[in-house]
Amino acid sequence: MTAAAAVSAVGRPALVVAEWDRNSREVVRVALDQFNGHHTINARIWYREGIEIKPGKGGLTLGLKHLPALADAMAKALAKARELGLLDDTPDNINSHDGGAR
Repeated sequence: MTAAAAVSAVGRPALVVAEWDRNSREVVRVALDQFNGHHTINARIWYREGIEIKPGKGGLTLGLKHLPALADAMAKALAKARELGLLDDTPDNINSHDGGAR
């Protein structure tokens, strides 16, 4: 999926910047959103119900001011996981996309 609008929990459009299948029933979705008038970054597990995808309870929502620190922390976690051999980065096993769904 390319950057697309999705309805947020507060009924306003959210800008989906990435999503990928977690498993056959769930999708991980990262979006720029708003909550109580504040801009947020939202990483959430969504679940499939028939042809619909609905937000689940699991996820992380932070004020947008925290995005640079979150991105830095994730980059460090990725580098450390690779250093420790915890990831299989072969093309068939990479399950994240820049805005694409699998």
